[in-house]
Amino acid sequence: MVSTYRRAFGLAAAAMLAAGSGVAAHAADAASVKLKVRTVTVTYTGGCGFNLNAEAVTASGAPSSCAAGDNYAVQRKAGEKYLTIVVDDQTGSAVSGSLWLKGGTGNAVSAPFCGEMKNYGMKQAAYTLDLNTSADPTCPGAATAGTMVLKFSNLPLK
Repeated sequence: MVSTYRRAFGLAAAAMLAAGSGVAAHAADAASVKLKVRTVTVTYTGGCGFNLNAEAVTASGAPSSCAAGDNYAVQRKAGEKYLTIVVDDQTGSAVSGSLWLKGGTGNAVSAPFCGEMKNYGMKQAAYTLDLNTSADPTCPGAATAGTMVLKFSNLPLK
């Protein structure tokens, strides 16, 4: 009878050790996810003509209706979860822009930014990005010419 208990205890102990090492191995795999960053640099001249409040979450404008300049299609690839945008205008001023989340006239929704947007959690596969040609009251510069650096990453950037 005693040997039966020893065997049962021994088997239970061995099972717990095996399960524990499996949990530890899984935790080590999760901690070893490497940062992957895809960088896209875009040269621009002019903006799209909107003047939005950079602190607002919505706008009454509409994407893809540029009077001057251009708008930009932003598409994430598999595994990319975060978007960081940095605008470097030749004037040295921060430039306001909009990452359009939903199109429409009068009911469009955007995520406005001033000079940069860091670690935006991308929930959609594609967005439209506009830079503004007139100064926003909350953002000092208007898009003249310069570069935009877009960084797509699987983890937040530091």
